[in-house]
Amino acid sequence: IGTAEYMPPEQAKARLAEIGPASDIYSLGATLYHLIAGVPPWHTHSERPTRPAILRRIADGAKPPALHSLASHVPAELVAIVDRAMARSPRDRYVSMQDFAADLRAYLERRVVSAYEAGALAELKKWVRRNPALSAAAGLLGFVLAGATLIVTQKKRELEQSSAELAKRNAHFDQLAGVVKLSTANNAESLLYPAWPDKIAAMESWLRIDAQELLDLKPGVAATLRELEAIAKRTGDGGARNPSFKDTAQGFLHSTLTELASDIAHFESTTLTDVERRLAWARRIGNLTLRHPNARVTWDEARAAIRKADDVTASKLYSHSPNGPIDLQPQMGLVPIGMNPVTKLWEFYELRSACDFAAGQDPATVEIPMHRSDGSIEVKDETGIVFVLLPGGTFLQGAQKVDPSAPNYDPLAMDDEQPQEVTLDPYFLARHEVTIGQWKRLTADEPSFFTPMSTPDTDPVPIGSTHPLNQLDWLTGELWLRRHGMTLPTEARWEFGARGGTTTPWWCGSDPSSLSGVANVLDLRGEARYEGWGRQSGDFVDGFIHISPVGYFRANAFGLFDMHGNVWEACLDAYHKPYAAPRAGDGLRAIDVDHPPHRTSRGGSCTSSASFSRSTFRSKSAPTSRDPYAGFRPCRNLDQTP
Repeated sequence: IGTAEYMPPEQAKARLAEIGPASDIYSLGATLYHLIAGVPPWHTHSERPTRPAILRRIADGAKPPALHSLASHVPAELVAIVDRAMARSPRDRYVSMQDFAADLRAYLERRVVSAYEAGALAELKKWVRRNPALSAAAGLLGFVLAGATLIVTQKKRELEQSSAELAKRNAHFDQLAGVVKLSTANNAESLLYPAWPDKIAAMESWLRIDAQELLDLKPGVAATLRELEAIAKRTGDGGARNPSFKDTAQGFLHSTLTELASDIAHFESTTLTDVERRLAWARRIGNLTLRHPNARVTWDEARAAIRKADDVTASKLYSHSPNGPIDLQPQMGLVPIGMNPVTKLWEFYELRSACDFAAGQDPATVEIPMHRSDGSIEVKDETGIVFVLLPGGTFLQGAQKVDPSAPNYDPLAMDDEQPQEVTLDPYFLARHEVTIGQWKRLTADEPSFFTPMSTPDTDPVPIGSTHPLNQLDWLTGELWLRRHGMTLPTEARWEFGARGGTTTPWWCGSDPSSLSGVANVLDLRGEARYEGWGRQSGDFVDGFIHISPVGYFRANAFGLFDMHGNVWEACLDAYHKPYAAPRAGDGLRAIDVDHPPHRTSRGGSCTSSASFSRSTFRSKSAPTSRDPYAGFRPCRNLDQTP
């Protein structure tokens, strides 16, 4: 996630376990690189590589252009500071932001920089290592000479500047701590999710301390910038709009504080405003979860029905959950809709995805949808995520093509689909792929390739808010779902939901023609229009060449729509061949942090032939890739804490 130019290698390669404070040090070092060179890392004065090109270079082990090749006048000490901050391995960077700041201050005050060794001192250290006996004899003399040199140097400095000037200079450079404070505030802000009651105290503290400390810096930073610009003007080195400085330290201070002032202004108008908004949500969502004014069913009624699991008030499948009957507790941010009259499974409404809170909508006014007699729910522009509570259980994941009489036989099965038994705890899975409208309400972002009001290839329904989100990379999707208390489904959870209790290649049958009326896949019309997409199977026309609105086709036995086709659906797992051992409860396969993993997607898309949309087919892609025909289906853990 983030701008590729400032992204540390561990983030670009999705090594999630390695991302931490050292990653922030890299990003801050990259910002300093930009300030000095005049171009971001990976750029030159004549080349501006694209985001994918930068990510490929990072994956190949390349390094950004050397700083001195872009700014030859920069002192070696400052280059060394940037190089250490942007070291490829987190272990080789500064241990902390404080150490980074200390080296910057040492440079600005013309003291020794820990990241830099050159000249006589470095040579002396090498000599000592080569001649330990002689160095011991010379130690006393060296100590005396060093002490004398230090005294002379100190006296010279005291003569060069008065104590008042030194104090003023230090005060100016102390403002550079704002860079560290900004980074610290942003790091702390990233932990203030989801916006639920248990984060209220932390958000209040962040606003009172972290954010306020940054706001308090604004007057002083502005005054220092005015003073520096006046100095540049007096010395004839430039004007207030674009000053330049003969003194390198003053020039660096001006550049850094200018960037800091801009960053604080952006922080105030975006991050600060967002935390205030999230705090307001957190203060209300607890009560609205328990007693939403538009809810037709209470949590107590849902709990009693699911515990009964008699196929009248709830599906008998709930009685077969691995850990016994489900004792349903209120789930933060969800409101019970009721039992689907067809599947007998209970469904729940995710309030945040239905509420345009940023536009001032009162979450108490959100309409809670209701089932029609056929189990469907009308999907409108304002419709939020509807979750189905799946019972979990033990099932055979994957397929085999060797024995027609054995379970999960599929003549199209691939080598990476070898069957494996998995046991899942109950969990929530969205009945639809996340929509463009839902994503915009959750993130205020519209990353989709297919944008509202367009009509590609004269498809029968113009692209709108009820079409699936598309062209979003795995990293961004996983991050924002997690920030809202959701997650991507594991492959096991996805396949359990897609099968809907079946063992055939598609939940609707064993023949591709069974997908007619069920899925938006590559059909006769798409094959004729785009030869490069391949050959269709089943000889039918589904009505769409590109993506279709969610819920347009028939649902499976669990009430889940578009499990085959429409857009590829990202899963949480790293891709393994064959399957790695599944984690108990959710079936997650472990991530190998030493080898940047591809992520798995399931279900095929509107451009995929039927074989690629099978319940067991596995596709892989880099976590940073963005595909116009790829989206995802939200999942959520069942919280059984009383």
